[in-house]
Amino acid sequence: MRVLVLGLVGGTLTALAAGLSGPVAAWRRATLSDDCIRTSDSRSCDTLGDRLERETMPRRYPEEPGLYFALACELGLARSCVRAQPWARRYSDYEALETDVGCMLRGNAFACEEVSNALRTEHEEGKGDADMLDLARARARRALDLYLQDCAQDRPESCLGASRVYWRGLGVASNPPEARAKEARACALGLGEACELEADDRGGPDAIPLYRKACELTPPSPHACLKLARAYEAAAADPSVVGASYERACDLLSVDACLWVSRRVEHSSREK
Repeated sequence: MRVLVLGLVGGTLTALAAGLSGPVAAWRRATLSDDCIRTSDSRSCDTLGDRLERETMPRRYPEEPGLYFALACELGLARSCVRAQPWARRYSDYEALETDVGCMLRGNAFACEEVSNALRTEHEEGKGDADMLDLARARARRALDLYLQDCAQDRPESCLGASRVYWRGLGVASNPPEARAKEARACALGLGEACELEADDRGGPDAIPLYRKACELTPPSPHACLKLARAYEAAAADPSVVGASYERACDLLSVDACLWVSRRVEHSSREK
């Protein structure tokens, strides 16, 4: 009877330990990650990278150990720089690995986009295998997810970022209608660059209000002001409106606009 009771107790303790190991491991991982990223503790970054590399903790994605080593290196821990080097090979260079730290550990959408573009370029130049292209696709998908989250919070730069990912169609299906919609959203939220791009897409008289908005926003875009002047000219607008638009673009240091203004002044002087 005593043996039976001891066996039952032992089995219960073993089951309890197994049940707790998951939550405890998750808590330990979360603590290390928080200390690493939020408090910039290089040793926590290195420790987490080591445990992920040795697989005593599960990885969320294959490159995760290398990113923690790279962040520890960035924070000044020399031994982590050495440990990060082998992980940089998948990226072709160490700089891309460092950029991926911003993407995957800090949640920076633009960093994800930069990593994706760099890896895609490397692959197209014959410097990487299919795994590199898969990684580029994965980072493009993460960029889009992050951009869409921020766009939903009315952040115009993120709406324009989502538009770029939709246009490129790497890792996600190419979606021109959605790309244009996000472009228009960014313009409506006051991003001049987005208004200029939307105007480029439309062309003709429909582009004029968008170029005008991009030209009048703060800070104004010299290129948008020049395009506005040319659009007015193509639409045979009042010469005074055309001239004022070129002068505005010239004031904003658009060289082509200043050339147009100088020719106009020269022509006027000859007539006089």
